[in-house]
Amino acid sequence: MWYSLALLSLLIASSAAVTPTTVLSQADQSRLKVLFKSSENLKDVASAHYAAAGLKLLGEAVSQETCNAVRKAVDSSNLQSVFHATSASRLAGNCKVDVPNAESLLVVGGVDAASLYYAVAARSALGLKIDQAAAAKALDVIVKDSKATIASYGYAFLTASLLTPGAALKPVSDVIEDVSNMADEIGGYLLSFLHYDQDGLPITAAVVKGMFDLAAKSGSAPAGIKESQVVMFANYFLRSKHTGSVADAYHVLAALSTLASNKYFSPLAVSLASSNVISEDKRVVQVRATNLLDQPVKGVDVRVVTAGQEGEGELMSNVKLNALGNGLYETKLSKKPERGVYSFKFRYAHTKVLFALICLSTSRCFLSELLPFFVFFF
Repeated sequence: MWYSLALLSLLIASSAAVTPTTVLSQADQSRLKVLFKSSENLKDVASAHYAAAGLKLLGEAVSQETCNAVRKAVDSSNLQSVFHATSASRLAGNCKVDVPNAESLLVVGGVDAASLYYAVAARSALGLKIDQAAAAKALDVIVKDSKATIASYGYAFLTASLLTPGAALKPVSDVIEDVSNMADEIGGYLLSFLHYDQDGLPITAAVVKGMFDLAAKSGSAPAGIKESQVVMFANYFLRSKHTGSVADAYHVLAALSTLASNKYFSPLAVSLASSNVISEDKRVVQVRATNLLDQPVKGVDVRVVTAGQEGEGELMSNVKLNALGNGLYETKLSKKPERGVYSFKFRYAHTKVLFALICLSTSRCFLSELLPFFVFFF
């Protein structure tokens, strides 16, 4: 009976609730490392690239076998193959891929969005000169095309993030808000592009990563992006974290890494670290604050706003939790409570980063700063 009453109070306390989600835990990341290190990834240049990029994001070294594989498998007459091979070789380090016709193949300007991105990225990987003016002009044409696809915008954002910042990139930055508003909301808690298409994940990842990479390059927050959108995009990527596809795993990891590390909207995940049962000899309540990659977040001000039973007096109020390190924050009850169910409402704040995502031990996540936990005393 207590559970239904607690859940009712939980939903009333935060009308902006989103459905269950989590973080990319250390166990999840260990599983991804195994996936990225599989020898199966060395059979084609695209898989080798995604595996190498994924390992780099996880802080792992890229093997010499990757270098040897892409050198052998690259089709130097195919732009996409060259893009994957040169990108992988750059990640491997001390690995040169021979592209004898690079100047004629890697054309910047007068091409579609995907080809432009492949060419600019490959030129960057090979250390070749990039015609900034031609690339900016091509991007201007792409983003102003009334028939531009979501994928085209994603490639445009990624390409612009590789160029020298300046006024020439403003037309690309200016469409970020319009593009983000084109995303489909699913079930009130997911946000993605082409949700029912097999390319929905890579395209959504390209758009999100491209928007924030471009923002980092230009030094200003992505125009028009809302906290709620960041949360729902994160939910969408987290839903796919158990994929067995090396390409999809990379896209999930790349997008979550971007959302976790950007300085404009860096989601905070909060969970109850201690038991939700308090006894007379153990009156400690702990919470843990991490980013989407399960890394501790420092400098969070965590306070108990109120704690008590409905219709009864307060157990405590406006109490700041002590930081223990490793993202842990703790408070101790100063007096013995009576038996029953107690609602602890916490408030979180940070001086530098705006947090958007809050998770409880029940795995329900909220867009509200004022959040309840339920603690039981026996």
